Formats: sequence, C-alpha cells, structure tokens
Amino acid sequence: LKPIKEALTVANHTLYDPDKKVVFVEGITDYNYMVAFKKKLKKDDIVFLPIRGIGKFGSKEFEDKQKEISKRLIKIKKHSPILMVDGDNAGKSMKKTNNDSELTVFTLTDVKPEFKTIENLFSETDQKDLGIITDNGKYVKHSSKSSLFKSFDIYTRNLSKDTEENFKLLFNHI
Repeated sequence: LKPIKEALTVANHTLYDPDKKVVFVEGITDYNYMVAFKKKLKKDDIVFLPIRGIGKFGSKEFEDKQKEISKRLIKIKKHSPILMVDGDNAGKSMKKTNNDSELTVFTLTDVKPEFKTIENLFSETDQKDLGIITDNGKYVKHSSKSSLFKSFDIYTRNLSKDTEENFKLLFNHI
C-alpha cells in the first residue's frame, strides 16, 4: 500500500479507520467473500484488506517471503494486526512463522477443521448454485466470480442455513 498512499499523499487512517479491526486476507477472492458477508451480517467494526498471497509452499524463497509479508503487515497496522489464511501447508507455515510475532495469524481450520479454504464455508448446494465449484470438483478462484457475489448475489440469492452459520462462526472467531 505504501506506493499507493504516497501517490495519493494520504496517511493510513485515510485508507481505513484506525478504530476498526483490520483483518488482512490472502487474496481478492477471500476479500470479496468476507466483504459480502460483512455487509450481510452487518459487521461494521471490521475492515478487510487483501494481500497477494503468502507464497508457494515448498519454493526456495518461501520462508523469506513469509517473513517479509509479516514485516510489512505489522508495519501497515501497528496495533494488533490480524491475518486470515487458508488451512493448507502455506497457511500453517505462516501461522508458525508468526508464533512469537506481533502479527496474529489464524487459519480457517482453526475455526473449524473442515474449512481449508474460504469456499469450504459454502454448502455444497450453494457452491454449485453460485458456480464456486465446477462439475469436476475444482474451485473457481476468479475474482470476477467472487466480485459478482459481493456486489449482487449476496443481496439476491437465498443462501443455505449452513453457509450463513459457517460465516457467522468465522466472524465470531475474528
């Protein structure tokens, strides 16, 4: 965000309210789903900010990248920064990397063991109806799909009770 802030000549408090809880999420898809449910559940005390992933698990530069990401997030949000990550190996590694850090990292599996990715919070029926999952079982991770959900589907679709309860559980954890 630093180059953007410098270009706009604004301080942190202009990009987000410092009195609100800031939760960084792994990417734009997670961001779109979380903002949609923030609106639906009327959770006005939280701000979500997306980052561009936490690195490819097993790559040579993986650990260094995670440490650098952590440093940057702590610098952006000096008080109680939070990062929500997937329950995969990269997410678990990020949590371990920040065990003794100012950055609080939690995995979706910390909320519920079945929650590996944000898409797991949607019921099977909602995954199919919303086009979040393909016929062969692969998740659709396109920002356009999640953006449509955030801007339109969250208001026009009747979601299953399971989906709504899963997101309530996640927000309660946050």
